[in-house]
Amino acid sequence: MGLLLFDLQNLKDLDGGKAMRAFRRLVEEFVADCTDRPLEDRPRKVVMELQLTPVAAEDPEFEDTLRTKGLTATFNLNAVIPDRRTRPYSLGLDPKGRPYFSSESPENFEQTTFDDLNPDTGKVDRGEVRDVKPV
Repeated sequence: MGLLLFDLQNLKDLDGGKAMRAFRRLVEEFVADCTDRPLEDRPRKVVMELQLTPVAAEDPEFEDTLRTKGLTATFNLNAVIPDRRTRPYSLGLDPKGRPYFSSESPENFEQTTFDDLNPDTGKVDRGEVRDVKPV
């Protein structure tokens, strides 16, 4: 194709369109994140920054004088996606000061469940906090 003017329309032809593909990939990630988390109303941001740096050369007409013979272009793509957070979990403290949670009601450690009923007495018996070790 030869020489092309450096502008937005021709970016698709610069280095096989790498900068444009990188931008599109980020947009696709953002769309997927919006689809995955539709209630997350914080914005997703893509910043495509262009940095131009002059390339200097000696001017043949004037000794000890530099001129710009070209530019170096660099694209920086910066993406901001809101952090993924869990919902808040309620933790109690056992007599030794260790935190614990209810596996049946993670939003409220004090919430009793049918599993807490002692079948012999019919009263709530939550028992001791168990330390379940990984297998």
